Amino acid sequence: MVLGTLLCLAFPAFLMGIFNDDPQVIAYGTTYLTVMGLGTVAVGTIMSVSAVFQGIGKTYPTLLAALLDNGLFAAMVFTLPGIFGWGIEAVWWIKLVTGIIEMVFCALWLRWELKRSGLNVS
Repeated sequence: MVLGTLLCLAFPAFLMGIFNDDPQVIAYGTTYLTVMGLGTVAVGTIMSVSAVFQGIGKTYPTLLAALLDNGLFAAMVFTLPGIFGWGIEAVWWIKLVTGIIEMVFCALWLRWELKRSGLNVS
């Protein structure tokens, strides 16, 4: 995930240029890859935490975290861009923010769950 992040942040225009040569598409794509590239570490963390929850037999925290993420995303996308007049890029930034919130929520819940089960978590 870190490698994907670095590639998206370092070469977004080049990566978009592989698929399209329209300057407007490359401009939007560059912004998209930059924003979503920042989210790859959060996604990797969520996937890892989800696997740990599955491994300890507790799958509902991951479901609740996904519901939180999707609920916040929908609420923010349907309100904030209209209120503030934001463009399409706002949708990508909102997804990044809700993904980070989901990551923190999952990580804190896992830490609490592991401490509760008696494992030494620093």
